[in-house]
Amino acid sequence: MFKTMRAEVVLSIIAIAMSFVSGVLVLVVREGPSQSFSAPVLDREIQKFSHLNLSSKIVKFPGASDVSRPETTLPFYFQFPRAEVDALLKYAGDCLPSKEGRSSELAKAWLWEEHRCHPNRALPENFFRTPPLMHPSGVSYALLANKGVPWALENLGLFHLLEIKQLDLPSLPGPSEILRNLDWQALDALAREEAIVLGTSEVLILNEREMGQYRVFDRSVWDQFWSRTPFLPAPRTSGESCFLNRGNVCWIYDVEKAYFQDGKILWLLLGLSILLTVLLAAVLVLKIRRRLQQENRLQFALQMVTHELRTPLTNLILNVEELRHGFDEIPESQQESTLKVFNQVERLRRVADTSRFYLSKDLRGDLLKPQISGIANFRHFIESCIEPHQDRVTVELVDDRSEVRTDPYWASVCLKHLIENALRHGSLPILVTAKNQNSRWTVMVQDNGQKIFNPLEQGPASRGLGFGYKIVCKILPALRAKIQVRFQPTQFEIDFPEFP
Repeated sequence: MFKTMRAEVVLSIIAIAMSFVSGVLVLVVREGPSQSFSAPVLDREIQKFSHLNLSSKIVKFPGASDVSRPETTLPFYFQFPRAEVDALLKYAGDCLPSKEGRSSELAKAWLWEEHRCHPNRALPENFFRTPPLMHPSGVSYALLANKGVPWALENLGLFHLLEIKQLDLPSLPGPSEILRNLDWQALDALAREEAIVLGTSEVLILNEREMGQYRVFDRSVWDQFWSRTPFLPAPRTSGESCFLNRGNVCWIYDVEKAYFQDGKILWLLLGLSILLTVLLAAVLVLKIRRRLQQENRLQFALQMVTHELRTPLTNLILNVEELRHGFDEIPESQQESTLKVFNQVERLRRVADTSRFYLSKDLRGDLLKPQISGIANFRHFIESCIEPHQDRVTVELVDDRSEVRTDPYWASVCLKHLIENALRHGSLPILVTAKNQNSRWTVMVQDNGQKIFNPLEQGPASRGLGFGYKIVCKILPALRAKIQVRFQPTQFEIDFPEFP
């Protein structure tokens, strides 16, 4: 038994440990790592990627200007006087002269609109190279002119970076080809000289040694490197939850990948869990089998005892019946003792029948099946129950001589157990009060005990009530009776119903 207990303790400890580890992993997965822990790790991984790809090319891009900031592609008429803007737009529509005054901020826009309305009016020589390079409508003057591919190739710096994609050019020189593959967010990150700029086919990492220079890496090499780490870089979009934001890159930390790299730990935990489950099931089955074997042995022993008891009991009952038929011939001085023998034999027969019924495992119905009969002499019934203890028990009887119907055997068992319980656990004197009124009767057993117990709880809270009280509580439902317990002094009162 001790070996089995040790195995159960070991398995229980393993189960608790695995549950604790599982709970910690669940919390880690739910909460994710803290930024103070993983941000330095990410920086080291980025440096590691740069060192592993030293063959990358270094490109210097133009700094922030009107043609590099993405927001300048949006109309910015609101920056100028409203009356002059309205006049400029009206002139662009009908080419009719306007009397509205012209400011220096919109001087280049007026020159362009005049050239568009009157093509014979030549633009100044350095018109396209003179700032501002962007028209208030959000389009560069170079794109508005649309002078053809050769001119565009020679003057790419006059176009906005986002407009280069609109040019039907077969190839672009130097950094311009890279810029053409960048989207709005990537160009914005490049204009702000962010450390990392993520494009569709290239990745730009700022050169720490010289500002304005970027190292250019192939996007496929970049994706392959990060696929082996728990960090997942993706283009940043609005509304997306990111662990870290670097430039236009949204970094997501894959906790499952961090703790279950290649699935080895996950499969190990799964295997241990299955093994633990099998071991616990095996121990449980073994324990159940042993318990069933013990119950079978105990049941067989009780069946043997009951069977052996039935033979002498049957003979005893036959002899008692012979005495019952010749009861009038028994001397009067011995008749009372003979009646007691009759009662004890009947009690022994009920015990044997109940044991046989229990051992037959026919438990579909109630274990106790009362046999209701009438008790003509209530006083004699009560006195016979307390007779073994009559020298230590005081009796008070209230009897209206009406017939009481109940199961005499089980009712006497309840009363005898309460009396024996009071004598064993209570204090003298012991008082038994029995009342029979209109075929409804009550019995109260009182001792002088001053302690208070909780009859509804088990353990120390109910210690002192005795095993007899538990037996009575099991029997009373079959008799449809109820018991009440009161303290200081201790009183047990049973209320028996009226049976038809």
